[in-house]
This record gives sequence, structure tokens and C-alpha cells, in this order.
Amino acid sequence: MVINVADNTPRIHYTVAEGVTQTSFAVPFEFFEDDEVTMYVDGVVKTITTDYTITGGSGATGTITMVTATPPDVQQVTGATGGSLVTIVRDIPIERITDFTAGAAIGRDALNEQLDVLTALVADLNDRVARSLELNDYEIASSTTLPATNDRKGRYLSFNSTTGAPEAGPYTDNVNTLAAITDAINTLADLEDGTVATTGLSRLAAIDSDIDALADITQEIIDCAAGLIHTTPITRGGTGATTAAQAKINLGITDGITLQQASDEALALAIALG
Repeated sequence: MVINVADNTPRIHYTVAEGVTQTSFAVPFEFFEDDEVTMYVDGVVKTITTDYTITGGSGATGTITMVTATPPDVQQVTGATGGSLVTIVRDIPIERITDFTAGAAIGRDALNEQLDVLTALVADLNDRVARSLELNDYEIASSTTLPATNDRKGRYLSFNSTTGAPEAGPYTDNVNTLAAITDAINTLADLEDGTVATTGLSRLAAIDSDIDALADITQEIIDCAAGLIHTTPITRGGTGATTAAQAKINLGITDGITLQQASDEALALAIALG
């Protein structure tokens, strides 16, 4: 039988609905030997003879039937929660099955079969190429060689920002660690821009203008305290009246003091002056 080149897709998918049982599946593409056909159920490869039998082949389509196990049990595909996916693919080994020797008659059937095998091999390869990464037709070809094994171990695959060529990306552990704290990072960002407010932050925001005003009068408090020292002698700890400069030192009023220190010292000064 000659393969229909126009309809030679070596792959078929079946969806078994939830709760439905199916034991037979058509193989719509031509194949030659039983071991050229592979069956998967939800991504798990099944074993011919143990799990299923297959009919057809020799250049024709066929049928897969789930085999009978210990009676009366039957191996079958039952749609689990959400259904099950059955995939049947063809993978013909790359080999010659017929050798045409010089001077010998060429059998028409053998020649047709060999040409069919070559056609099927091309279809199998085309199916795999179509399911792999590839460059667009319009792109200027760049290197697609992966970094050396030791250079890419434990890293994500990245692409050069200039050439687009593959290169070793960030370490997987670092990215996974960052991903693990994504929620915390997002929360901090929301706090920073006000998307999410906490009680403490809300209260601070409510008195933001008062805090700014208090900061503005800090120097005035310091200057006021210093002015009082300059105009009034102060007696502390039984010592005599001091100079304004010494009193300032005794009270600890220096440049760069904090708002709290300035306020405390102003109060102390007011008490000292009676």
C-alpha cells in the first residue's frame, strides 16, 4: 500500500471524557511494524502486549486495543477527574529494510515499500521539528549552541540581549529564593506607595504636616534656649553664676542636638530660671 503523502501526520490525540471508559483507539496513520507505534496515557508510556495489542501495519493504518488482564478485569482507559489524554505516535527506526543488488530484478512491491518508509521517516522527523524550538524564517541565523554543561548547571536558560544567542542565565536557587518572597516584596511596595496602609503608617500619615512643622521649629527651640542663657546667669549644683558660654556647656546645648534633647534642655532651662 502506498502512503498518502497528503495525509501523513504521525500523531493522534484522543480525549476520554471524565467517567467514560474506552478500550479501542484507531491508528489513522500508516505504519509497518508494531514497535513503530507508541501509546501514552496521561503522559505515561504503555507497553505493547502487556497493556495493549495492535492490528494493521505493513504500510496500512490500524487499531490499538487494551488487552485483557486476569479475567474478568480489562485494562482500559477511564477518564479520571477532568478526563484523560491518550496520545499515539509513530517513530520509525532510521534503517534500510530492502537492499537492491546490481543485476537483480527489482521487485515493485519492495521498491514501493522502501519509498513508503522513506516518506514516513521524513514525516516523523518533520513532526518532531515542528514541536521543537526553531528560528523564524525571516531571522538572520545566530548561534543556537547551548553553553557548556558546567557553565549551565543550576542556571536558567537566557538569551543574549544583543545577539539573541543562548547563554547561562541566573542561578535557579537565587530565582527560586526571590520567587518565594514575592508576596513580601509586593506588600512592601504597596506599603510604600500607599496601596495598603497599616494602622501605624496611617497614623503617621495623618500627622505628617505636624511632624514637618515640628522639624521646622527645632532650631528655634535651640536658639531660644541659647538666648536665655546669654541674658540670665544660672546657678547649678551650688556653683556660682556662670558665664553664658559655660552655662551652655553645662546644659549640654551644642550644635546638631536632637529635637528631643532640645526640648528637654529648654524645659530644664525654664525650671532653672524659676
